Amino acid sequence: MNCEILRELIPGRNRMLKILSTAAVFILCCICLVFLYGQYLAYSSELSALRAKKRALNEEFNALQNEAGRLAEDSVILEKLREAKLPETEMLLIIEDLTARLPEHMWITSLVQNGELFDLVIYSSKDDLGLYKKMNDSGLFQVVNLKKMRSASDTGVLYQANLRQRQRRVK
Repeated sequence: MNCEILRELIPGRNRMLKILSTAAVFILCCICLVFLYGQYLAYSSELSALRAKKRALNEEFNALQNEAGRLAEDSVILEKLREAKLPETEMLLIIEDLTARLPEHMWITSLVQNGELFDLVIYSSKDDLGLYKKMNDSGLFQVVNLKKMRSASDTGVLYQANLRQRQRRVK
């Protein structure tokens, strides 16, 4: 009986307001939880994308560091070569001289230096009887041996020459 009396003492007008306010608070809490969960999913996907980008940038950075290390090693080697002050070979001068002396229908296909001797192969689209004289007039080299052969693949002519470097005169 005590319980029945107490329930009767509670005014009825506030009971519906309490139920509605409790329901409104519950609905607002659910809406906030759904909103926060949506924000969490958005941030989670953005975080995953940023982590993937960070991994890709780290890989690129490591590749660039490796390349920089290799270039630094190459730079050190190049600097050592420059410091070594290797004597200039005559090969470049001989090639320049030969290309100036040879007619337009001839070109050098091979040039190998063996000490003071140079083994040379010249291809020509036609025969040239004055080649020995043209080549021997150089002040850089003299012709030791000159052989002429027909090219097997076409109608051209191959010349094999052995050149000896002439001694430079010191002034």
